[in-house]
Amino acid sequence: VVDAQRTSLVEVKTKGIALETIKRAEEGDGVIIRLWETTGMRRTAKVALDGRFKQARIVDLLEEGGEAFALDAEGLELTFMPFEVMTLKVWP
Repeated sequence: VVDAQRTSLVEVKTKGIALETIKRAEEGDGVIIRLWETTGMRRTAKVALDGRFKQARIVDLLEEGGEAFALDAEGLELTFMPFEVMTLKVWP
């Protein structure tokens, strides 16, 4: 018997923020997560991530750049400008 406990890779806990993409990173280990603000308002979003992910980086659409930061059990708080698209790279 398998204990099938479901977990989500990403959970957006703020209304007005859409999860657009989850995909494997083009290079190296990691997962790309793309989010966007849908209502035209500046807001701070709370995003919970699977516990396997220990680091994150805000990257451009080519999955480059950004300074890495550590994740905690609470996940992330991200500030979005109106209609902003934000791309994250996360990895163990």
